[in-house]
Amino acid sequence: GNVQISLEAHPAPEDEDDDLLGLFTGWTYGEETAELDVLPPSVRLFVDNLREEAEDDPARFRDEVRTTMLHEIGHYLGIDEDGLEALGVG
Repeated sequence: GNVQISLEAHPAPEDEDDDLLGLFTGWTYGEETAELDVLPPSVRLFVDNLREEAEDDPARFRDEVRTTMLHEIGHYLGIDEDGLEALGVG
């Protein structure tokens, strides 16, 4: 309920990388929100990059969306890249 999810064609110019499939921003679950940004945490999925990664194959696209969403939710839960890799969504 606290995480905003959006679909965008591409990452914005100020984002870290043009090739991102998804991006989590904001505070993680359990952080004290009074000291943090008033905006809710968010997951942004970049549809054109996901489609390119899946080489326009519908089954691969669904798998990429699922994996990317799980990856970004993992960041919301406070899991770092190594932890996500260990869970198979790195």
